[in-house]
Amino acid sequence: MRLRRTLTTATAVVAVVLLGAQIAAAGPPPEGDKPGIGNEDPNAGSNIAYKQMVRQAPFVRAADAISALDPAKKQLAGIRLQVDDGGIEVFIKGDPSAEIRDEIARQEDNGVRVWLYGAEYSGAEMENAAWQIWAQRERYPGLVSLAANVDGSGVRMGVQDPKQIPDGDFPIHTDVVDDGQWHLTFSRHADTVPFWGGAEVAVAGNRCTSGFPVYRSNFFGVTDRGMILAEHCSPQSTTFAIGVTTGAGNPIGATEIPSVATEARMTDSLFMHANTSHRIYDGGTMGVGEFSKPVTGERGNYINQSVCRSGASTGTSCDIKTEIITLVMNIDGREVHGLVLGDGQGGSTVPVVGDGDSGGPVFTLDPADSNNVWAVGMADAGKDMVNCPANSLSGITCYHWLAWEDIGSIEHAQQVHVLTS
Repeated sequence: MRLRRTLTTATAVVAVVLLGAQIAAAGPPPEGDKPGIGNEDPNAGSNIAYKQMVRQAPFVRAADAISALDPAKKQLAGIRLQVDDGGIEVFIKGDPSAEIRDEIARQEDNGVRVWLYGAEYSGAEMENAAWQIWAQRERYPGLVSLAANVDGSGVRMGVQDPKQIPDGDFPIHTDVVDDGQWHLTFSRHADTVPFWGGAEVAVAGNRCTSGFPVYRSNFFGVTDRGMILAEHCSPQSTTFAIGVTTGAGNPIGATEIPSVATEARMTDSLFMHANTSHRIYDGGTMGVGEFSKPVTGERGNYINQSVCRSGASTGTSCDIKTEIITLVMNIDGREVHGLVLGDGQGGSTVPVVGDGDSGGPVFTLDPADSNNVWAVGMADAGKDMVNCPANSLSGITCYHWLAWEDIGSIEHAQQVHVLTS
């Protein structure tokens, strides 16, 4: 299934000169009319999710520690947070290694309950099977997504119409489900140097949101500084560099020319050269209720994890719960790897993303300080249309489900690191 591309108001693209070596230097401190740093109001922006982020933090740390012991997923099938029950579920094929058993014991000594379950398949086996299915995707009409089931029971295949998929035609057990229709989310407004994530950007006639500030380095130090964007916001950038401006039309930087043969395109991410700082916008839009928070680290993505998203069109949303971690999806006719899917909590009409939010930061909060954020991904697409929040930009469409790109996948593909304080 080809997913419909949704555009907002077109804007002129201003050509800019690549900043070159000077962008590697740290930008000046926030000044002038930029929003304030932090906000002590417990209901402002992402602050409203702070208590939930504190509750889930020890379980995310435990999941990170266990995952790091089997990065190739030779045994580990998946990990699911169970915050309300005070622990995590770990699904493993065969007898766990001594290292994993020792880590589980350490986590339990630290007060994290760990439920260990046997899995039919390892993560590696499920991923290999999913890629076999993807290689023959012409046999499966309306194929949208493939994911490894967190409990190790097999593969989840999301399609437009399950009735069109033949029974039993898979390398391992596969659950065929209706995945609906996903939409790319194009279109706060007048950011200034140093540039922050979560601001409105205009590129190739499309309005989107700037992602996490990043940098590149080598043995001698920082070699380049910039920002992550959603690649679908600038489809022409596969052949030549594109100038990027703020929503107000002021130059920010220029996109890097990616190759269609690289992993960068598979993540729907794009590197933009720019003078950036380790901050993202939080709160509202168009100067109403806006403030900023520093980025102090990054975390992985796990089932049942709560996250927040910052976007130029709808502001900040924190009613998002991780439901599915995909291997590959069909987004507007292209492969996109490493997408995480989450929906709005509190009912099927809760909006979590809107047109113009593509590229924006997806994050959790530092449990030690609600004014600090940890990067987990980049907003990419939405599905199931709902009414937009009251403070959103006019004329946009909003969605109940959000798809975001895993931050680790982006760092690997673009050869960058998230810029932190």
